[in-house]
Amino acid sequence: MPFVVPDVWHDDRFVTHPAVRFYAGHPVETPDGIRIGALCVTDPHPRGADSVDLVLLRELALSVQRELAATVAPGVAA
Repeated sequence: MPFVVPDVWHDDRFVTHPAVRFYAGHPVETPDGIRIGALCVTDPHPRGADSVDLVLLRELALSVQRELAATVAPGVAA
């Protein structure tokens, strides 16, 4: 599920990121479902959630997950 914050200056979770105003991200997970990061888009200006193709963001995050899974040898814990 994507996470979008149109203006991070109005969200306490982003208080340590003063240069970022817009954030959209989709989680990246290991094959067993552990979240290890996010593929994200940021902008120094606030934007509407509709300014990002969230379907494409999801597809790119899933592509990263597939690439990570392919680099782990069978039988080896991720």
